[in-house]
Amino acid sequence: MSILYRNIRGKTSRCTLNESGNTIYSMRTEISKLEWLHSNEIYITCDGKILQDDVVVGTGKLYSIWPKLPGGKGGFGSMLRAIGAQIEKTTNREACRDLSGRRLRDINQEKMLQEWAEKKAEQDRAQEERRKQKLERMLHPPKHDFHDPEYEKHRTAITDDVQDALQHGMQVKI
Repeated sequence: MSILYRNIRGKTSRCTLNESGNTIYSMRTEISKLEWLHSNEIYITCDGKILQDDVVVGTGKLYSIWPKLPGGKGGFGSMLRAIGAQIEKTTNREACRDLSGRRLRDINQEKMLQEWAEKKAEQDRAQEERRKQKLERMLHPPKHDFHDPEYEKHRTAITDDVQDALQHGMQVKI
């Protein structure tokens, strides 16, 4: 009797069983010889169900060979819970994505950049206005008026005295 099976690597192969031994056990021992595996390291499934050793093999079906994987002792979930309690909870959602697939960090940065650009334009306008006002102030003469009659008398007297002294000095020399 010839049986089709899919080996561990996914390749379909053929196994020949003698008529007297057409159980899963005999098929497993024959396949372990063909695939160079120990018969206790594999199990056989058909239509997604694990087959026991005493099940009779039928023709026209495809059997799959699977390796038995050693299991652990467990406890990984409790380790995760213990570590999870130690990890600091965060409210930072910057790395999350919105419904369109964009990161929230990028969206927030775009908003901040747009706000900065608006403020920058406003600051530039204000600075240009201050510069124009300063230039206008520099172009107009100062509006400061100084009127002190006593100072004016004293100043004219000094200039008259200086001129008289020069005249007198020039006459003496001549």
